[in-house]
Amino acid sequence: MKKKLAITVMGVLMVTAMTGCGKKYISEEDFSQYVDLCDYKGVEATKVSYQVTDEDVQEQINEELNMNADYETITDRGVQKGDYVIVSYKASRNGEELQDYSGEEEEILVGEEMIYPEVDEALIGMNMNESKTVDVTLTEDFGGTEDAGEKLSVTVTVNDISIEILPEYNDEFVKENTDYKSKKEYEEALKKKLEDEKSKEYKSVTAEEILDYVVENSKFNGYSQSLYDECKKSYDDMNEYNAEMFNMTLDEYMDFAGITEEAIKQDVENMVNREMVMNMILQKEKIGYTSREVKNYAKEVYEEYEYDSADEFLEEYEEEDIGYEIAYWKLVDFLYDNAKYKEISEEEYLEQFSYDFDDEDMELNGEEIIPNDADIQLLDGDENIQLLDDDADTQLIDENDKNE
Repeated sequence: MKKKLAITVMGVLMVTAMTGCGKKYISEEDFSQYVDLCDYKGVEATKVSYQVTDEDVQEQINEELNMNADYETITDRGVQKGDYVIVSYKASRNGEELQDYSGEEEEILVGEEMIYPEVDEALIGMNMNESKTVDVTLTEDFGGTEDAGEKLSVTVTVNDISIEILPEYNDEFVKENTDYKSKKEYEEALKKKLEDEKSKEYKSVTAEEILDYVVENSKFNGYSQSLYDECKKSYDDMNEYNAEMFNMTLDEYMDFAGITEEAIKQDVENMVNREMVMNMILQKEKIGYTSREVKNYAKEVYEEYEYDSADEFLEEYEEEDIGYEIAYWKLVDFLYDNAKYKEISEEEYLEQFSYDFDDEDMELNGEEIIPNDADIQLLDGDENIQLLDDDADTQLIDENDKNE
């Protein structure tokens, strides 16, 4: 399943062509009859200070090395900590086998407790095709709250033992596996990429904070039915997409996300108000996009979205969808550049959102929920929790460029 352009689940307004240097704007509709827009310049907002460390760069290098690792099967010794082992195991209680706590042909990294801790420890020294029975006590991590403390008997069999062999990190490795010619060039590019990603991420944080402020402090007096209908369609599409990500039916997802009928109208009206505010600012500041920017954007991001070419990417998405995305990031830059800041560190910012999920947070009817990927948005009443994996670089072209 290809990663989706974020705007296909968030953007709603139609784009209208304008005359003059080929520039296009998000909408010509006059929202001033519905909105008394507050001052959106000079808003005090959070600015997250950050830095990309050598450790951050090394993590990226390690990921590339791991992707190119080889595995060597071990037959002349028992299991050691750090080995990759394929195991099958059967759990039972009072002689009755428990399928939910058993597994077949599972690969684990010994020492990381990816399986019951008692079994993980018992694997040390076991040989290929050897079996062993171990008594385990279920914890919340391995049995959930309801079964925590239960005693089980687990028979585990070692099917395969292997060790990971990482390639040597040198200029030759870089040439063969990346687009760069040396370690130095590669590391400089990695650092810049990480810096660009963090810059975009935290600019967006600031802009969203400003947009929230403007929506909260502007006055609203209705909306057009056409805009409401567009937002409702976007809202429904977003929930259907998320349900698919979670391998759920739409009804199951709505129940899981806590989206009630009473909340839907408020959610959609919140989207409507946000869209009107965004588009009024875009209109007032004459922020738009050009067809050339759309083509440049496609060239920048098609690989990230798992397309074979920019042309294929452009076949999937309408110019208006991509234009909305481009205009949004220009709006982010504008709001960021015109804000007053209260600066906090990255650590302080991340601490604000730390949350310990328990098993019930990710269960439906007693079954663990595993999403297909991270492109998930949960809407619940006034809460809009976005987990969007959307770090694509966008090429922005100066609004005053008259050569378009």
